[in-house]
Amino acid sequence: MITLEQLKAVYKEAPESRLKEFLDPLNETLQRFEINTPVRIQMFLAQIGHESGELRYVLELASGQSYEGRKDLGNTQIG
Repeated sequence: MITLEQLKAVYKEAPESRLKEFLDPLNETLQRFEINTPVRIQMFLAQIGHESGELRYVLELASGQSYEGRKDLGNTQIG
C-alpha cells in the first residue's frame, strides 16, 4: 500500500488533487495484481508516471495509426 505522501514524493509535479483522485485506484491495483514488493511498486509507479506525464493524461494522445502494420513492434495484424 502506498500513501499520499509517498505519491507526492514520486510524482513531484502532479497536483495534490490528482494524486488524491488516483490513490485508492492505485492501491487497489497493487493489491489485485500482487504488485507487492518495493521493486515491483517502484517499477509500476515509474511506468505509470512515464505513460501519463505524472498523472496529467488519462487518455491516449496518439491515434495509434503510426503503430499500424509495424512489424518491428509485432503489429502484424490490423487493429
